Amino acid sequence: MSGNIPEKLIAFQCYVDGKTLIGVVDVDLSGGEFDSSEISGAGIAGTIESQTIGHTKPISAKIKFRQRTRQSSELMAPKTHMLELRASKQSRTAGGALVTSPERVVIQGTPKGGIPGGKYETGKAQDCEHDFSVDYLKIVENGVDALEIDKLNFKYVVNGVDYLASVRRDLGLEA
Repeated sequence: MSGNIPEKLIAFQCYVDGKTLIGVVDVDLSGGEFDSSEISGAGIAGTIESQTIGHTKPISAKIKFRQRTRQSSELMAPKTHMLELRASKQSRTAGGALVTSPERVVIQGTPKGGIPGGKYETGKAQDCEHDFSVDYLKIVENGVDALEIDKLNFKYVVNGVDYLASVRRDLGLEA
């Protein structure tokens, strides 16, 4: 087998605006399936599902804090927030050595609403959960841009290929 065998996420930290550590959190990114529609008619034997290039259904991010903090409360402000996850991932080489590599995830979005009340149980984490609607997502693996979705600026980039570049040109958004 060539390359490293991915094993696990060792640790990560979550920052607001790339500089303020916001506490001990768990993060869950979900959604982002392609927008699609069914196509049928002459020349097609039945029906096919056709994705719309670079368009996705809503992407959500859930940020769960172990305990409510001033920083977590700030995320309830009705404005766009930029969160950055900085992680270290563990892999194993073909020779058995353990190695690490960095991953950075940038999430920009707005709170969906609701009051993240959490639980009140003696000696337990509060688990205050914030839900965000994500309009920008970027994943950088070991210094290489793996994915960038920028819904407001018509960008959908996978491993350096921008699949919406021609659409921006068609719309006159680029020269």
